[in-house]
This record gives sequence, structure tokens and C-alpha cells, in this order.
Amino acid sequence: MSTLFFILFLLSLIAIPVALIKPGLVRASSRPKALLVTVVSTLVFLILFAITAPEPVGELAEEEQEENEVEENVEIEDEVEEVEEAEEEEEIEEPAEEEAPAEEQEEVVEETESETLSQQNAVAMARDYLAYTAFSKSGLIDQLKFEGFDDDDATYAVNQINVDWREQAVIMAQDYLDYTSFSRSGLIQQLEFEGFSTEDATYAVDEIGL
Repeated sequence: MSTLFFILFLLSLIAIPVALIKPGLVRASSRPKALLVTVVSTLVFLILFAITAPEPVGELAEEEQEENEVEENVEIEDEVEEVEEAEEEEEIEEPAEEEAPAEEQEEVVEETESETLSQQNAVAMARDYLAYTAFSKSGLIDQLKFEGFDDDDATYAVNQINVDWREQAVIMAQDYLDYTSFSRSGLIQQLEFEGFSTEDATYAVDEIGL
């Protein structure tokens, strides 16, 4: 469209001297009127051409660059906000994680403070016995009672230590076989006599391959 107006503008320029020579070509009765018509036409076409002319490439590039910079700034601000939010969440979670061990330590301290001296000694002796040889749960309680602890302290001590009683049955079964020979049923009965359940005794015999 701008090209068309530019051509018309050029033609109107050419028409100015022509109109002065032959006013009838622009349908004017005199030269002044012909000059007025052609000058007005030239100005109109010039204005239309200026309006419809495309913007310079440099200006368009600058506008695009400004738009891109604005978009990049917005993206950077969004990323900064996300990072700040993530850091705030981590700061909130860290105190919670730090509080958990503190609470556990408090529980351990409370349990230790609530133990009587007799219970503490019973727990220590139960650990010493298990470090030396295998026991069933009831067998270890009986052993502590034999050492002079009452039933409550002995039971408390055995409940306080973390023991895999089934693994204890396996260890005892192997110890018996290292000492003497047993049939499968005889070894199961011996383990039951030591205080292990039939299930744990059978498991132990299966584990050692008897």
C-alpha cells in the first residue's frame, strides 16, 4: 500500500509542471487552480505514504530487543522468587529435623533417669551374657533371676535390649552340635527346653541344615 501512495506522490509531482502548462488536463479552468489541485494532491499522497510506510528495521529490532529484555527480566524475577521460596521451605524443614533428634535424646535421657540402679545393672548384665553365649528370652530372664535380680527387673532388662531371638536359637543350635551330636527332633526338643518356641527351634535346625 505504501508503494502505491509513493507512485501516486511521484505522479502528482510530475503533474505540477504539466498542470501549469495545460490546466485542462487536471480539469482546472486556470493555472492557479491547476497548481492548487496538483499541490494538494501531492501533499495528500505524501502524507498517506508517510503513514503507511513500514517502520525502519533498526527501530523494529530495538523494539524486539526491548520486549525480549522485559521477558528475560520477568523470567529472572520468577526464578529468583522460586529460589527464595525453596530456601525458606528448607529453613522451615531444617529446624523440624533438628528438633526430632533432640526429642529422641530427651526420651533416652528420661528413660535413663527413670531407671533404678538395679534395672540399669540388670540391663548391663543381660548384654554381657548375650556377648558371651546365646539365650532364649525366657532363659535370659531366668539367668538374671539366678543372679539375684527380681522378676520385674530381669524382665525389664531383657525387654530393654534389642535381640533377634530366632538368631539366638540358631547360634545355640550350632553350639550344641559343636559340643555333641543330636538328631533333628532331639535338637529341637533341646532348644525348646532352653526356652525357645517350637517355631524358633525348628527354624534354627533348618538354618544349620540338620
